[in-house]
Amino acid sequence: MATDPMKEGEYFLPEEEWGEVDLESSSSPWWVLANGVLGVVACGLMVVGGGGPWTWWGALLFLATLLSFTVAAFRGIEAQNRAVEEILEEEPRR
Repeated sequence: MATDPMKEGEYFLPEEEWGEVDLESSSSPWWVLANGVLGVVACGLMVVGGGGPWTWWGALLFLATLLSFTVAAFRGIEAQNRAVEEILEEEPRR
């Protein structure tokens, strides 16, 4: 089975612990919502701008929003990895 190497490398929690550990998102839902709204506004500015200055302001806002979302996503992934490592360190491996 395709998951056997993953289980052997201890990338998964043991099956006995599935459903017992409840991980939550570490990203702020308000931050994600703000990024989404600003991304849509930026796209609107690019369309309305018609190649003029508003288009470039929209493009800059979109790039800033994309960068902000990417940084927030990476921070969330790192926080999840730390949470999983703490869970795995709490109990001895079988």
